[in-house]
Amino acid sequence: MTKVEAGYGYWVNTTAFTAISTLIPEANPAAVLPTVPVTTGWNLLGVVDIALNAASTAVDGGDSSTYFSSIDWSVAYQFDTQGNAWVKSVSGTADNRIATARGYWVWANKAGTLVP
Repeated sequence: MTKVEAGYGYWVNTTAFTAISTLIPEANPAAVLPTVPVTTGWNLLGVVDIALNAASTAVDGGDSSTYFSSIDWSVAYQFDTQGNAWVKSVSGTADNRIATARGYWVWANKAGTLVP
């Protein structure tokens, strides 16, 4: 992999806790937000935060129903590395918080475009 793009999720599988150096340019809040094409079925989507909050903090609006509102979706999963478990987020439920700099496996009921 040679490029990391905002709006996409990335899965890195490792057997050791090794630091990985990356060069990710700081987001320009005045720039147009990225849009992400979504296919029917599972999509690995990243959370883009124009407020530039620290990683793993709640997004403005803070819930998956709001963040993924531009697509027709039903469920999302995020992997909790500390708990070694998948955390489920269902559209329209109370337990649907999302955080910056995280990737979510999102089930899309039909193809569309995510507009963060």
